[in-house]
Amino acid sequence: LQMPELYAAMEADDYYAFTTFLEYGSNPYHLGNATEGLVFKAVRNDDPKYILLLLEKVEDASPILDAAVRNNKYDLTALMVARGIQSNNALSLAVENRQQEIFDLLFDHGYYDTSALYSAVRSNEKNMLLKMLDKYGVDDKTRVELTKIALSLGYNQILNILMNATL
Repeated sequence: LQMPELYAAMEADDYYAFTTFLEYGSNPYHLGNATEGLVFKAVRNDDPKYILLLLEKVEDASPILDAAVRNNKYDLTALMVARGIQSNNALSLAVENRQQEIFDLLFDHGYYDTSALYSAVRSNEKNMLLKMLDKYGVDDKTRVELTKIALSLGYNQILNILMNATL
């Protein structure tokens, strides 16, 4: 089945048609980049029945978590975290979008990778950067790269934080 049929069913709020399309072989996971469009639409519309159905049907639910973070949907993000859904992008997205509450939720549940440090420096997010550095520190190579970014953007407070960070 084509993606427009799934979109049309969701747009018309025809849950029966939507579930029928999925039951008879239309798997949003196999639709490539279009999956994110469908997920993004469900999340943006804050429509839990479609979101929960998509969660059951996809092999990789990280796009749903990423869409929840992008759209600042704390409750949905918390649901994803409680279900153990992982994403390499979620923490960076929370930093880039300056979503302190979602950042804290993700970080406190162990979501972390160094790309979030880069996002914090580029976004001039001092509190988030401090929290990550306090817990994980930074290696020399990453510190040099982050310092170059902060220098190029003229973020002096970020530079001070990086100079005082634990290795």
